[in-house]
Amino acid sequence: MNQQTVRDPFLQKLMQQSTMEEPSDDFTLKLMSMIQLAEIPEKESVKKGFAMKYIYGLLAITLVIAFFAAISFFPQYFTFINTANILVFIKPYLSIFNTIFSFIKAQPIVSIVVFSLAGLFILDKILSLLFHSKMQHT
Repeated sequence: MNQQTVRDPFLQKLMQQSTMEEPSDDFTLKLMSMIQLAEIPEKESVKKGFAMKYIYGLLAITLVIAFFAAISFFPQYFTFINTANILVFIKPYLSIFNTIFSFIKAQPIVSIVVFSLAGLFILDKILSLLFHSKMQHT
C-alpha cells in the first residue's frame, strides 16, 4: 500500500509510525542459490526406434534363431549336443504353435482378423511417425 493512497487517517498514521523491514544483505544471494539448486535439468527427448526399445529381446531372439539354424545347417559341428534334450525343451512351444495354426486353418476369418489388426497397427505406427515428426519440426 502506498501512503499517498491511504484515505483512512488511522491507517495513514499507523503506516507512518511503522518502519519497513529491510531484508538481510545476503537475501538475494540466498534466494538465487536456492533457485539454482532447484532448477530441473532439461531432458533431451530422443525418440527411440522400435529396434532400440526392444534391443535385448531382439538380440535374444536372433541368437536363438542363429543357434537353431547353425544346428540344422551344420550338424557335424554340434555332435556334442543331445538333440533329444532340445526337443523336450521345444516340444511344448511347438504344440502351442500347432494349436494356433490349426485353429487358423479351421477358421479362416481368424487369420483375416489377425492380419487386418496387424496391418492397422503397422499403418498406425508409420503414420504417427510421419505426422509427429512433421509436427515437431514445424
